[in-house]
Amino acid sequence: MGGLSNAIASAAKEKGAEIKVNAPVARILTNGGRAVGVAMKDGTEYRAAKVVSSVDAHVTFLQLMDPKELPTDFADSVRHLDYASASCKVNLALSEVPNFTCLPGNTAGPQHRGTIHLCPTRDYIEKAFDRAKYGYISDNPIVEATIPSSLDDTVAPKGQHVMSMFTQYFPTSWRRMRELWRKTRSVMRSAASTS
Repeated sequence: MGGLSNAIASAAKEKGAEIKVNAPVARILTNGGRAVGVAMKDGTEYRAAKVVSSVDAHVTFLQLMDPKELPTDFADSVRHLDYASASCKVNLALSEVPNFTCLPGNTAGPQHRGTIHLCPTRDYIEKAFDRAKYGYISDNPIVEATIPSSLDDTVAPKGQHVMSMFTQYFPTSWRRMRELWRKTRSVMRSAASTS
């Protein structure tokens, strides 16, 4: 993963790009309804024929720009974008790659190099969503996992691996998640004190 970023940076530098890191942008500069550059937090300004943003629309258009410079209907649409997600990302540090029953092996092989989906049927997917729809964590969530270290051994200590899992579905409310966690802890403590 880091290798990809470095390759893109190298290609850009070969074409004359200058890359600044740890240089926060204060605002996007505009002129006549067009983005013409950026002003950095340290006061430095950079002018450009094109300005590209890699942050979300709220930050780009409502924080880095003056919304008054945007068409009203566009600014309203951005204000109403919903970034709520029913996914929960889990990052794991692994002592070795998973040993799948369908394709056994505890060294990185082709079964570890793609995206791994744990969702055996459409009914399974529907049931996973049903719980979240009513504000609960799925009993059997859908898991979409990748093991970047199976392709790039620089992202984990030698002989170890990392795994990222997007799990679905979860309530979109953090308040609801906290309530569920408190209830779960309470039930676990009660069970432990009675055993």
